[in-house]
Amino acid sequence: MGLTIKYHGQHTSRAGNLTYRYTVEGTKPELAKFKKLQGQYYKETSKAEGSQPIYFTNQFPGNTASLKFVNKGVIIDNEELNKQIGAVKAAGGDLGAALAKSVADKLTAGMNFGNVSEDDSSLTPDSSVKIDDLGS
Repeated sequence: MGLTIKYHGQHTSRAGNLTYRYTVEGTKPELAKFKKLQGQYYKETSKAEGSQPIYFTNQFPGNTASLKFVNKGVIIDNEELNKQIGAVKAAGGDLGAALAKSVADKLTAGMNFGNVSEDDSSLTPDSSVKIDDLGS
């Protein structure tokens, strides 16, 4: 089956880095291995939230992703994303741009970017502003 993660929020770490929190799901043996490998960094959600294991990362792999065990740790499994990126690069041109949009749409599916719609006229650049007017 493998470990899967689901977005659970974000915060700024003590070091000032944006950190994403994910709840972790898997079989009992997988979760036990995850807990052992996390060691002192193992954390869970509150009891009210079901005491689910939490995975922290400064990368945003999307709202859901898979984890894989490597050597003595756990990392985000980017294999499928890397294949898609390779396909985008290989295609190039209009096809590459269309593939890139498709990959981006999958990665950001279900995300809320505020109340912005594609036809929001407030996003239209003001043609009266010239680059030279922006200062140096």
